[in-house]
Amino acid sequence: MKDTDFNFCILNDEYFNQAKFCLIKVFIENEPMGKHLKLSEDDLTEFVEGLLIHAFPQKLSWIAIDNTTNKIAAVRILTDVYNDYSPVIHSSKKLNIIFNFLESLYSNHEKVLQVKKTTLLHTWMTAVAEEHQQKGLLKTLFKHGAHWAKKQGFQYCIGEATNIHNLNFLKKYTEFSQLNAIEYKKFEFNNSYPFQNLEEHLEGVLYYYPLQYFPEIEKDMPAMY
Repeated sequence: MKDTDFNFCILNDEYFNQAKFCLIKVFIENEPMGKHLKLSEDDLTEFVEGLLIHAFPQKLSWIAIDNTTNKIAAVRILTDVYNDYSPVIHSSKKLNIIFNFLESLYSNHEKVLQVKKTTLLHTWMTAVAEEHQQKGLLKTLFKHGAHWAKKQGFQYCIGEATNIHNLNFLKKYTEFSQLNAIEYKKFEFNNSYPFQNLEEHLEGVLYYYPLQYFPEIEKDMPAMY
């Protein structure tokens, strides 16, 4: 990847819809839980739109734009835990299963969320379009996002690693702490085990890492908008 191939910037109006469709497409096609439950675009649209509308004014989410096509190649949605998104899912039973799983990861770890404003980031969703994978875009999004957030006062980031690729990335590029983990096959929901046949990845992990492990010098920062 050349520096001139992609432009990295904070999510803005021009790319709002592209970000939405990129997140939905990647979650449906590549996310283990999404694939296993056979989520559809209809299952995700209400949630992703609500998340983006909530995260947008916080100006913490980043995108990578392919300069050749002017289309989004990757996106990472971040929020301030102090003002986090509280999704209300009415129409998708499948998405309710996923959120119940994610909420279970926080069992006995709720205190980590009781922080002051602009101190702890929450990674909600990260997506790299299939044709742009293995180009280092995820690492660059992490670096720019961390540097920008540190300038606002943030010190740490929390999130849920739900596939082996994200987990391996965290192991390689961050000094993350694993706060909790739940095996997919053992997760119970409404007296059933919805992920008992999920083979692609073994567990979901709640992680926490300091932003200092993504240093970035000021002159290398891209345009913010």
